[in-house]
Amino acid sequence: MECKMPDLSDLEVPLIRCLLPKLLAGEPLFNQKTGSYMRNFIRLLDHAIFEYMETRETVLADVAEEKRPTEEMIRTGRQFHFIGFVNHFEACINAVARVLKLLYRIKSEPNAPKFPRLLRRLTENQSKGIKDIRDAIEHMDEIIQKGELRPGQPIMLFMSAEGDKATIGGYHVEFATFASLIRSLYEVARYLLQIA
Repeated sequence: MECKMPDLSDLEVPLIRCLLPKLLAGEPLFNQKTGSYMRNFIRLLDHAIFEYMETRETVLADVAEEKRPTEEMIRTGRQFHFIGFVNHFEACINAVARVLKLLYRIKSEPNAPKFPRLLRRLTENQSKGIKDIRDAIEHMDEIIQKGELRPGQPIMLFMSAEGDKATIGGYHVEFATFASLIRSLYEVARYLLQIA
């Protein structure tokens, strides 16, 4: 098996350090509300990138040690060393979902900065399904309680046999699409930092 999670180590993080000089100088970031959204957007994007890279490191380590869990291991309850993947990727998905919510808030402010159309379209197209998988993670107890799981559907994030996506319940997220979304959000953050 190989790691099919695209590498994002070329992204210069943390982005929050680019914001600190402006904050320390007392420069206003748009209006107060938009500035607050922006600070949180950048902080959470840094967190998402960190968690993504930690997830990828876990996958690389498991690939190197050939300890990726099989469906049989999960069905039989045998121990495996893949919980790091689950924990880091859950945190990453949650952070990205929050970043998308903040982006929507920033864009809907009356005096919000205008986003280049290409960035807006890329982000909107790539973000489809993130809310669904985030909700499945956060509300798995309700999904189980309501009997909405089909036999064999994972109750926590599980990497597909091909290693190209993560699945939970009836939802999945492809690593290539997810990494591309993070890259687009990163470009949005750089744009915001440039015009702030």
